[in-house]
Amino acid sequence: MMKKYNLVYKIKILFTIFLISFFFTTCAASAGHETVLTANESQQHFDVNSNMNSSTYRVRKGDTLYSIAWAFEMDFRLLAQMNSLQSPYQIYPGQELQIPSKQKTEVTLSQSMEIINEDDSPSLNLLIWCWPAEGRVVQGFAPRHGGNKGVNIKGYFGQKIRAAADGRVVYGGGNVQGYGNLLIIKHSDSYLSAYAYNSRFLVKQGDWVRSGQIIAEMGSNAAGKTMLHFEVRYNGIPINPATCRFLKCLIS
Repeated sequence: MMKKYNLVYKIKILFTIFLISFFFTTCAASAGHETVLTANESQQHFDVNSNMNSSTYRVRKGDTLYSIAWAFEMDFRLLAQMNSLQSPYQIYPGQELQIPSKQKTEVTLSQSMEIINEDDSPSLNLLIWCWPAEGRVVQGFAPRHGGNKGVNIKGYFGQKIRAAADGRVVYGGGNVQGYGNLLIIKHSDSYLSAYAYNSRFLVKQGDWVRSGQIIAEMGSNAAGKTMLHFEVRYNGIPINPATCRFLKCLIS
């Protein structure tokens, strides 16, 4: 009877030691774990713990520095600086980039929008802006609280989409979730424009385009509505396209 009791006692001690060891191993692993955002987690917004100062994003095939900065609503120059990247900002699939926290990004977004709405940058008026598509604006600019960061222009499938101003195509693809087939044009270091839900691209990444040049054909969003979603950003911050003083496109 005594031997049986000692055996049970030893088993309990061994089991207790195992649980303690497992607990500390798990805690150590969690403490050293680094959050890495994948394609599904990055989406159009920043999904990680807002208490973190930064996290990392794993580059996918087809990404550019500009498309990643666009997805996280940040200035591409800040993203480059955070990751010690120099122009022309070459990145490769599998590379991990540091991304600022959602909390930090949202504070910057809120403060910057107030500044931009009060006083437009003088360089804004140096660009010749062209309205990108004919059609009725069915949803206007309302960026706060997760609203529309551009304008939605209703049209027909295959309708011509035009470049809003002179610039270089810095992204063409479907990696930025929520934008479908997206084109991004860099007009200057501060100003970029984007054209979402295209059915077909008529220019490619690296092309220089002129204001009013046809760059794509209109497609449909995830809900099946045919439209162009058009955005203009200043230093990574969405601005109201109405402030760009658009002219009628004269290029056919």
